[in-house]
Amino acid sequence: MITWMGELCEATSSLVDEQAEFEGLDVDASRPDTFAEVSLSQFLSGADRSVAQLAGQFTRLPPSGVPAADELAKSLGAGLERIVPEVQALAGDFGSNFGQEFGPLHDRARKLDELVDSVKPAGPDLPTLLAAEPRLAAAHDLSPNCRPDAESSTPAPDGPLPPAADGTDFGACADGTCQILVTGESKVKVGDLRFTISVTDKAVTLKDSRSGGGSSEMRTGAGGEASWGRAGGQQLRMTVSGLNAEGAVLDFKTQ
Repeated sequence: MITWMGELCEATSSLVDEQAEFEGLDVDASRPDTFAEVSLSQFLSGADRSVAQLAGQFTRLPPSGVPAADELAKSLGAGLERIVPEVQALAGDFGSNFGQEFGPLHDRARKLDELVDSVKPAGPDLPTLLAAEPRLAAAHDLSPNCRPDAESSTPAPDGPLPPAADGTDFGACADGTCQILVTGESKVKVGDLRFTISVTDKAVTLKDSRSGGGSSEMRTGAGGEASWGRAGGQQLRMTVSGLNAEGAVLDFKTQ
C-alpha cells in the first residue's frame, strides 16, 4: 500500500504541476516579445507526450484494495486519455512552433491549458479519501513521495550559493555552455545571443536588447528556468542553480 500510495502521490503532484504550468509562464498577452514566443513554443512542444505519459502514471496503477482510491486513479487517467487527441492537435509537431507569431501561439496555449485544467476526479479527491480511509492515510504518512517537505535538490533561496564552475568568467559562455556567478547587473554574451542580466535576492531578470530597437524581458526565481532565442538561431536555456542576496549561479546551455 505504501508503494502504491507513493506512485499515486507522484502522479497527482505531476498533474498539479501540469495544470499550473501555463500560469507560471512569464507571458503578458498585452506585451508580446521574443522571450514570450519561445516560452509558449516550449510549452506547446511535447505537451501531447507529457499528457499521455501522465495518463499512463494513473492507468498503470494496480488495484490498491481500496475501491474508492482505485476509482480516483482510474478517473484521472481516463480524463487525461480523453483529452490527448485535442492536446495533440493544439500542440502541433515537436519543434514546429518556434518562429510562429505570438497571437496564435498564445491562443493555442490557453486552450491547451483549459483542457488540462478540466481533468478532475469523478468522485472524492485525495484529501477527502485520506480523511475517510485510515489505511490510505497511514500509507500516505509513510511514503516519501507524499511528504510536502521532501528534500529538494534546489538550494533554498536564502541558503549559501553553490560554487559556479566558471566563476565570474563570462567569456566561458562564448561556446553556449557555462555556469557563472552574476551579481548586480551584467552584460553577457552566450553563444550568439547578447543580453543584460539583473539579479536581486528574489529574481533574475534577462533583458534582450535588439539591434533594430526595442527589447524583451524574462524573469525567474531560485530553481527556475528560462528559455529564449530567435527563429533560425540558437535556442538557449538558463537554469537558476542558486540565488540569494549575494548573487545568482546561472547555468546556460545551447539547445
